[in-house]
Amino acid sequence: MKLKKILEGIQGIEVKGTRDVAIQSITNDSRTASPGSLFIAKKGKNFDSGQYIDDVIQAGAVAVVTDVFNPFNINIVQVIYPFPEKIESLIARNFYGPVDQKVKLFGITGTNGKTTSVHLLHHILMREGCGLSSTIARITGPHHFPSHLTTPDVLSLYKLISDMKTCSLKYGAIEVSSHALEQERVGKLNFAAALFTNISHEHLDYHVTMDSYLQSKSKLFSGLQKESPALFNADDPQWKKIAKLSTGRVITFAIYNDADIKAINIRFIGEKTQFDVKYQGEVLTFETPLLGEFNLYNCLGVIGLCLSMNMPRDLIIAGVNSFKGIKGRLERVKRIKEEVYVDFAHTPKSLEEALKALREKKPNRLLVLFGCGGNRDREKRPLMGRVAEAHADISIITEDNSRNENITDIINEITCDMTRGKHMHIIRDRGDAISKALSLMKTGDVLLVAGRGHETTLQIKEGIIPFDDVSMIEKKSLINCGDLL
Repeated sequence: MKLKKILEGIQGIEVKGTRDVAIQSITNDSRTASPGSLFIAKKGKNFDSGQYIDDVIQAGAVAVVTDVFNPFNINIVQVIYPFPEKIESLIARNFYGPVDQKVKLFGITGTNGKTTSVHLLHHILMREGCGLSSTIARITGPHHFPSHLTTPDVLSLYKLISDMKTCSLKYGAIEVSSHALEQERVGKLNFAAALFTNISHEHLDYHVTMDSYLQSKSKLFSGLQKESPALFNADDPQWKKIAKLSTGRVITFAIYNDADIKAINIRFIGEKTQFDVKYQGEVLTFETPLLGEFNLYNCLGVIGLCLSMNMPRDLIIAGVNSFKGIKGRLERVKRIKEEVYVDFAHTPKSLEEALKALREKKPNRLLVLFGCGGNRDREKRPLMGRVAEAHADISIITEDNSRNENITDIINEITCDMTRGKHMHIIRDRGDAISKALSLMKTGDVLLVAGRGHETTLQIKEGIIPFDDVSMIEKKSLINCGDLL
């Protein structure tokens, strides 16, 4: 494709060099530049991609989008624009085409429940042909890749959806973070429907205030077409603030409040949750292996999205009933004798919901092991401590991606409002903390290891080290082998 085609309709640019140069690929990562690449040299708070322009020239790039003209770079076409990141989505759309017209996109946002919800939606629609982008995976037909961001950058997202189109997929289930919405990573994509799960205290290190956080979430809904369903959890206190900004067709779901889609006849029985869904006079019956009220909301929101899109009822029921959950989301560690669950819960609300779900199992005692991330929202730390003390019998406070912060300072902020005593243990090393938690367990106890879920590395001051909660639990259980106390 010629550069002039990629720049079509983009205002305010200045091109130094020929617009007829052929572009083979577009990238914002200098490490992936190759012969024929167009490189977008973005700037952020902590980086400036412009310093890598010489590297991409060496790699064979033929054009660059940059904010400053360099007269010495005579071997590359320079597209000058004050803020290259602001036109990135326009470039992506021109290069990959209107991929959202070929693949119906469903966006899911909220503080908690996004990942489970988007994987459930993908599971329901697999037979119809559905791709996926989530915190833990990207899927285009038979191709599965690990994910490193909740929502990829705009070029990667367009490429992913283009690959879905190439695989003849009808749908794409996309997990959309507030960071992605604020940074315009979903660009000019048109979503066929969007779902709001809930909102609670999180990411205030980035958004600063809850109002700002809420405004970022609302951007998914303010660009919808008039008839596109906009699904909202009517039991969330903040839903109306976002819904009033929606340009789509507002549809509500709830357990407690009046709503268009309502869960009724709810029964938590052993390892299953049974419930009915009432919608427009119709009642559908479901039975899921997912535990807890928070997972019921996840199911209800996705069921509502599918109903609003007139998906076949048997497809929805079969998909929900057969979905067994995903890695690191209230996942039971199976190869040990103790009853231990691993969950990604790293916000006050998600930790509370996970503990409440396990309390429904009526354990002898409920233990929780958790920490808080370094260089992230500090306000939630004492809130997490209060939740643990209110809902668990024993709390073990430990490391959880302390990054460049002092782990002692993080733990002190978590425990500042907690009652120190025999029901609280502070063990800085996460592996040692897991060992201690297992040694404390008695017959009938349940342990929740929270905060990291599917993650396989730990970020500490010394660097990034391999660390998988499930593997560590299995290892420490073997070491502690013997009859439970």
